[in-house]
Amino acid sequence: MALGLQEAECRMESNRAVWADDGGAYTDWVCEEVTAHSGAIFMAEAADGAPIGMISCWRVEDETDITVRPDARAHLYVGDIFVIESWRGISR
Repeated sequence: MALGLQEAECRMESNRAVWADDGGAYTDWVCEEVTAHSGAIFMAEAADGAPIGMISCWRVEDETDITVRPDARAHLYVGDIFVIESWRGISR
């Protein structure tokens, strides 16, 4: 799914790199961020158990954000959202 995400982003943004490792290094980085920052990766699957999507997210605390109280500076960072192309826009 990381490779599918990158391919979709390459079609939208000309500044995206094409990965030589099919997204392996990026997947490792996401897993490290999730682990280090109390995050999670959620997978969506079809009724038959086939994976159809994912979201990665983790906790971030922005110590430099002076617009909110220090006790309210933590938030959820959504790293990736991906749905395989054949399921995009489908209501089931």
